[in-house]
Amino acid sequence: MAMVERFDLLFSLGKFDQCNRLIEKNTTKGDNLQNQWIVSCNMISSQFMSTYVNDNNICDAKTKPYQQYIKEQQTIISQIRSAPLNMAQLQLELSALYNLCFIRIHKENVGCLYDHQFLQIIKETLIRVIGQQDWRHCGLHQDTTELLFLALQQVHDGQKTGMMVKEQEFKVGPRYTNLMYIGEGAYGMVVAVHDNVANEISSRFWVGQKVAIKKISPFEHQTYCQRTLREIKILTRFKHENIINIQDILRAPTLDDMKDVYIVQCLMETDMYKLLKTQQLSNDHVCYFLYQILRGLKYIHSANVLHRDLKPSNLLLNTTCDLKICDFGLARVADPDHDHTGFLTEYVATRWYRAPEIMLNSKGYTKSIDVWSVGCILGEMLSNRPLFPGKHYLDQLNHILGILGSPSQEDLDCIINEKARGYIQSLPYKPKVSWSRLYPRADPKALDLLEKMLCFNPHKRITVEQSLEHPYLEQYYDPADEPVAEEPFTFEMELDDLPKERLKELIFQETLDLKKKMGIES
Repeated sequence: MAMVERFDLLFSLGKFDQCNRLIEKNTTKGDNLQNQWIVSCNMISSQFMSTYVNDNNICDAKTKPYQQYIKEQQTIISQIRSAPLNMAQLQLELSALYNLCFIRIHKENVGCLYDHQFLQIIKETLIRVIGQQDWRHCGLHQDTTELLFLALQQVHDGQKTGMMVKEQEFKVGPRYTNLMYIGEGAYGMVVAVHDNVANEISSRFWVGQKVAIKKISPFEHQTYCQRTLREIKILTRFKHENIINIQDILRAPTLDDMKDVYIVQCLMETDMYKLLKTQQLSNDHVCYFLYQILRGLKYIHSANVLHRDLKPSNLLLNTTCDLKICDFGLARVADPDHDHTGFLTEYVATRWYRAPEIMLNSKGYTKSIDVWSVGCILGEMLSNRPLFPGKHYLDQLNHILGILGSPSQEDLDCIINEKARGYIQSLPYKPKVSWSRLYPRADPKALDLLEKMLCFNPHKRITVEQSLEHPYLEQYYDPADEPVAEEPFTFEMELDDLPKERLKELIFQETLDLKKKMGIES
């Protein structure tokens, strides 16, 4: 009897142990191919699986056994095992075993599955989505630790380990496929992809998620290496709903071969910059977005970190109005006494959101610089126009003073740089412009908060915690639901002086540490 026919017969009889032994026997024949049983045409909707399983909270949920359903469960499972799968004929196929996806359904949850008619819905869904997805259904069988075992394997043609997007090669296959361009910056491109392996999140498995991958090629430039290392170090340690996460990092297996780094993150549909280009926000949207920005920033500041690059394009959004802060490449540990001689040179594309003290001083930066940026973003959300669109250094100062008015003597005294202070004093007097004149339709409470955020003197500027307590945000303010970091974040060494070769080694080590933390072999 041919191997395929023998496997077919064993499977149809429910003799799964013998099926496994047959597979194991044929994996030892040497040509680097592994036998994997599949159903050729039973393509299951990954979208259905991720939505249904998680919405019903039945996957990997450690619930108590449903004793009253045990007999019914056993009957159902026996029927499933003995009934032929009428959507396609089982066959054994030799293929390179690139990856497998598993949905593990524990014994305790079979009652849950029975209640939700899970198995019946899978059958109905298979019929509806056949030919629409890239998954092949591998069948159901009993396991010693799990009553049901659903394995999914994606079909690959062997050509998709590297895929081109706008003349950029993404070596992220075969796990990540269906790449779609999102955007790019100075040293990286971002694409949306299908993740074809189940990811365990909160002890539940999602199948076939869409995620975002940012490709970074930093190793020719010391500055790009610094930014990449900062972002990886910070985001692998931060955990907050309003801060983008890092799910995985891909790179070449050896340090010498590592030319690119691929950072895998959750996919968000758009960002604040794109949103403000297309539509006017309601006051409710402005309030909710501002609350989420401040909620995430509270966590960042509690870790003693300055973001330093808050702007609309670094605020990611999805269709349910969830907001996540991203791009920590310019972030630093807060150190008011540090001489930030290289600080200003990094601020190129973010001039419009730059606090005045950054342009006027050489040291003394505090968390208030991020609050200024949030104030600029708030003004932009109210009008869909940048508040201070300076064309260069002096023009930026003129825009700020043109609205805030000339600073008082007390405010001038906080400017440490004598030349900068002298320049401000040499300018003709400018009166303050009323915020209600600039934003006549805005909520007065929003304008009151805006004024407190955009205070010229950083020592008088409102803090993040005070902003969250402001009456404008009272409908959302909940200190019990505004978590802070467990401990302050620190860099073991100052990155500014390290050569790019050493920075590359540190980036490689960070990826190793992340894999170890995730329990994945590198």
